[in-house]
Amino acid sequence: MAVKKPTPRLILVRHGQTEWSELGKRTSYTDLPLTTRGRELVEQTRANRVAQTRAQATSDGKRLFLQAHKVQHIICSPRTRARQTIEILTRRDSLTAGPSYPDTASQSPNERDAFSSSGHTYINALIGDREDSPDGWSDALLEVSETVREFEYGAFEGLKTSVIKQQTGNPTWETWKDDAPGGETIAQVTARVDAVIKRIRDMHRQVLVDIDNIIASDADEAAAQDRLDSLRTDVLIASHGHFLRAVGARWIGAQVDLARSLQLDAGGIAVLSYEHRSLDEPAIERWNVV
Repeated sequence: MAVKKPTPRLILVRHGQTEWSELGKRTSYTDLPLTTRGRELVEQTRANRVAQTRAQATSDGKRLFLQAHKVQHIICSPRTRARQTIEILTRRDSLTAGPSYPDTASQSPNERDAFSSSGHTYINALIGDREDSPDGWSDALLEVSETVREFEYGAFEGLKTSVIKQQTGNPTWETWKDDAPGGETIAQVTARVDAVIKRIRDMHRQVLVDIDNIIASDADEAAAQDRLDSLRTDVLIASHGHFLRAVGARWIGAQVDLARSLQLDAGGIAVLSYEHRSLDEPAIERWNVV
């Protein structure tokens, strides 16, 4: 039998509901926690879509398509709502807490950009074992980084679209084509998203090399298949609605404004991958699954 080669994937997870997201208010640097309902949404996603162990993935892989044992790297926004989402998904308490974590919410957009572009990350460590119940997350690398923060809304922070339209006198104003005073421009957002995607593609390129090396080095097809099934091929980003929707658009080479058609609910998951296992053929595999 021929071995089945895995295809590397990018998993997108939007944080659960917050007080402002429930009301439709724009939230970038404002550091709000998940509401009780927000935590319930992420717990529901975990129960419905996450395989915590390889055994779970083997028995129910079509439904539990976020498979912990396949995730090699998690990139998480520094905002509390995103960090809490990862803690719930991985069933770990205070996973992203620590004295080394700086208060970036009080920084200006330019300061946050300079900090993230320097390559600095706040936390860069393996998630580690659960003492009570070992699972597939243990050897995944966790990184908390400003590169995957939400759009910077500037003067429109905390405002609903209807209020922005009224204040600007522009009845057609929308996030995907109009800049916000003191916030990121569409060009800046596009550049930040593209840089993240390039980094993910480089990770995936190495995964494809590792797959070929495993096949070339192991003549026993059953043994090679077992190694391939255990190989960590996926990257997970835990972030925010507008940023992740922009990633979806840019992943397939579209302009950012395509994201207006890519609704992603609080606690929702999307899966980005490739046709024919080719990095030149990026595709959206699943979108807005809860």
